[in-house]
Formats: sequence, C-alpha cells, structure tokens
Amino acid sequence: MENLSGFDQIFFFFQLSVLVLMSSQLFGPYVIPMQHIFYSTAHSFAFVNLRPAIPGHVLIAPVRVAQHLSELSDGEVSDLFCAATKVSSVIKRLYPPADAVTLAVQDGPSAGQTVPHVHVHILPRHQLDRFNTAPGGNNTVYIALDKREEVPAAPRSFAEMEQEATKIRAFF
Repeated sequence: MENLSGFDQIFFFFQLSVLVLMSSQLFGPYVIPMQHIFYSTAHSFAFVNLRPAIPGHVLIAPVRVAQHLSELSDGEVSDLFCAATKVSSVIKRLYPPADAVTLAVQDGPSAGQTVPHVHVHILPRHQLDRFNTAPGGNNTVYIALDKREEVPAAPRSFAEMEQEATKIRAFF
C-alpha cells in the first residue's frame, strides 16, 4: 500500500468495497455477510439474528435500504411478505415444538425499530414457550422485541450464526 499513489489507494479500497458488498447485503448501516443469509429473492433476504430473543428468531429485510414500510414499492412489499411466508413455514419445522410464528414489523424508532431498515421479525412459537408462560402472557414477546429485555447481552459468534444459517438454508 505504501508504494501506491493516493489515487491507486482510493481505487484499491473502492474495489475492495465492491467485493465486500457483492458477497454481503446492507442492513441499515450494517453489513450482513452471505454466510449469515439463508434465503434471498430479487427484492428480499432472510438472515439469522445477532441477538435472537429465542432460538429460531430470524429477520427478513428488503434488499433496498428503506427505514419505513411505506417507502417500499408494492412489489417490494409483496416480495417481503411472500418471503416471510416461506421462511415462517421452514422455521416452524426446524424449531419444534413450534406450531405458530410471531411476525413483527417495528416501523420506525417510535415503534421500537433499532436498525433504520425495514425488517420482519419471525419468531417460532408454541403454547408453552417462555413468552406464553410469562406473567403477562403472549404480549411479553412484544416487550422483548421493543425493550430488548429478554435478549442475550452478548452477540453470537460469526461461526455460530453461520452454522444456523447453513442449517436453515438446506430447507430452501
């Protein structure tokens, strides 16, 4: 790098940035590596969660970065929720005894959105899960999503997330 001119250094970093983006997706200001993405369409991608509220808690986002659902085109919204339907079906099978899923969209910071990019939370659920059995019942899942109270403080490792994505990816 020391032998490169200023322009050559800038060009090198530009090429490096392009390579990184080609092998990943943007999620607001964050880069999601392809190893953590388990399903994608022309307009959406599904990926494992850095801090899942429960095992199997995954996210789906549109490829185009937009903070609010209303900023998406009809086609992008349709694609996002068709992807959510497919992913939900797989998540229920992969995380027994799940017989249902919670789908949640926090559309803006006042709704609890912590990443400025539309995304759908998918959480596998069953009658005796920790949200249904908690004082306050089923609605505690929304408190966990909003306040991040029930979420592990430490993020998961790259390898752990890659392993989960690989497991899920096999069903698509």
